[in-house]
Amino acid sequence: MICVNRYIIITAIFCYIFPLDLYSQYQTIRGSIALANESLLPIKVDGSTQPCSVFGLHPSLLSLQKLFDEGSALFFANVGVLNRPVTKTNYLQQTSTILFAHDAMQAEIGRLDPLQTSSGTGFLGRIVDYLNNNDYNLNAFTIDSPLSNMAGKNAVTTKYPVDSSIGFSLLNPSGESDALINQTKKLNDETSVFSNVFAELWSSSFQNSIDSSNNLFWAQKKGNVSTPFPSTGVGKQLKLVAEMINSNDCRQSDRDVFYIEVPGKSRP
Repeated sequence: MICVNRYIIITAIFCYIFPLDLYSQYQTIRGSIALANESLLPIKVDGSTQPCSVFGLHPSLLSLQKLFDEGSALFFANVGVLNRPVTKTNYLQQTSTILFAHDAMQAEIGRLDPLQTSSGTGFLGRIVDYLNNNDYNLNAFTIDSPLSNMAGKNAVTTKYPVDSSIGFSLLNPSGESDALINQTKKLNDETSVFSNVFAELWSSSFQNSIDSSNNLFWAQKKGNVSTPFPSTGVGKQLKLVAEMINSNDCRQSDRDVFYIEVPGKSRP
């Protein structure tokens, strides 16, 4: 799934909404940097309920076109958070979002809930909830991004934040001895009739985090991919995504959900 909120990756080719020809409108707005019609890779959506029959991908995204044609990729175009149709003269009075602040719009796109029908959740968290409710076993990862987009109502799925420059790591990276792990478990296993319920919860969560991190470290190792990725921020993120997808069997995962953001940018 790819969310697109700008005409950089995909645009309409054959799309006429009377009296507008959207490709001509795109050319007018983008001017000299508009992508030529004949250079775009066609994405055909005949039979869909929306008015555009063909979209065009950036010419460098041939692999993405192939994934779409195979049914392995999905686009969400014009992602936004307007709670009603507005114009430039009335948007200030009739919208509940801060439309021109990058940080506010980034947070809104992560929620995609302008009418606040599911307060406290992110749009990926709601997808995870739906999959859980339909008996899918899944893992959810945010890479170089906050967990808020994964927030849901269902606490069954553990969501994992991870740094793409490091990946998952062991508690004891040297691996020379299990003494540190054993002592940590012994310390946090200690209970008594006077144990504090909050301390017990913390200890349990701490141990689960160690176990999960260790398991995901070995899963990432097993999922190692030979395909070269660029050493850019996005390249590191996508390599980590590929490694985790490649390890879904050892994680016994039916579905995986990933969220990444372009480093240093204010859009997903």
